[in-house]
Amino acid sequence: MTTSIDDLAPQDEFKSGAETMRLTDDGLVMHFTGMLTQTVRKKASPYEVPFESIETIDYTPSSNWKPGFITWQLVGDDNPQPKPEYNVNAFIIQNSARGPKAEELQAEWLGLANRLVAQVAEARDVDPSLVMSPRFGRTATAAEVASDKLVVKTTKVEAKAVVVEEKKAEKARIAALTGASQFTFFEMFGTLHVFSNEVWKGKPHGPGSVGGSLAGAIAEVSTEGHLQQRLTLTRMFVLGPIALAAPKQTGNQKFVLHISGEDYDIQYIPSGKTPSYNQLAKAAQFINNQSRKLKPMLTEEPSVAPTVLVSSTPRKAEATLAEQLRQLAALRDDGILTEDEFTAKKTQLLGL
Repeated sequence: MTTSIDDLAPQDEFKSGAETMRLTDDGLVMHFTGMLTQTVRKKASPYEVPFESIETIDYTPSSNWKPGFITWQLVGDDNPQPKPEYNVNAFIIQNSARGPKAEELQAEWLGLANRLVAQVAEARDVDPSLVMSPRFGRTATAAEVASDKLVVKTTKVEAKAVVVEEKKAEKARIAALTGASQFTFFEMFGTLHVFSNEVWKGKPHGPGSVGGSLAGAIAEVSTEGHLQQRLTLTRMFVLGPIALAAPKQTGNQKFVLHISGEDYDIQYIPSGKTPSYNQLAKAAQFINNQSRKLKPMLTEEPSVAPTVLVSSTPRKAEATLAEQLRQLAALRDDGILTEDEFTAKKTQLLGL
């Protein structure tokens, strides 16, 4: 550096290696070049530091072939950095000279540090001595370095404990909203979570996730792909002639679980053989049941009762019909009957 510090204007820049410090009337602007420097400093370049936000300034002088540092501590920040080169709030002073030249550079960097102290003191309207750190202008002793490391270690432990507690509180808050977990279906691009109160594809209440309350939600399972059909003796025995019109579906098919809520629409397609149709059907049935519990239907029940088969012994006929319907529902839940077959047989029994 050839220009005297006193001759520099407030907007002059100070370059040292991959870093540039620019002084303005209100603060300083730090600019880094190279991804390594930005990664180490964990700051986006450039960034501004107002003078009034600086609590203290420290200056560690450079020596022969060794860098020095101008570091600053922000107001309210009580976390010292044991290694200035990894400090976010630091300016590394490169020194590649020996003898008188090194001393000359050292004097100029000291002048820059004093100038920063004066500008911060003026901006905060305090005495400059209150801005200088106790170590200003000298290298930290071994005891001071050890003390810094202990403070940093303690601060990190305390910060980690705070993060852990925050995560616990957030987890409890989400659990209170979603309720207990009922079904979890994994998928590469978004796991499906079915809770007692909500359903989510992706992390519940996380960024990019889709889902919400089960109140008013409608769930159904459908099939996609090529279907092969075959007739089985079991279906002939259970369904009778209707089995001819609804043989069992086998072959290359994919099951799709559709869930529609008030402000979301979810489509889940298993990436492999699991979950099975039966598992998806149980999830859909649970969602529909919870939907009715969480948001009872506001519409009135139809005044006209559905037509049923009339028998000379009404109670016995009703009991027989109810039993048949329960058997059909059990066959559907076990995967023996498809939803279409169940609906067709139920319609036939009810005479609709």
